[in-house]
Amino acid sequence: MFLSGKQPFTKKSYLIYKDTQFCYNKSAFLVKQSKRMIFVKI
Repeated sequence: MFLSGKQPFTKKSYLIYKDTQFCYNKSAFLVKQSKRMIFVKI
C-alpha cells in the first residue's frame, strides 16, 4: 500500500478500504446470526 512515502493515502482508496471492512464485518455478523438461528431451530 505505502510504497512511496511521499504519496498520501488517497481518500478513494481509504473509502474502498472502509467499504471492504464494512462488507467483511457485515458478512461475519450474518454468519454469527445464521449460526444462532440454526442453534435456535435445533
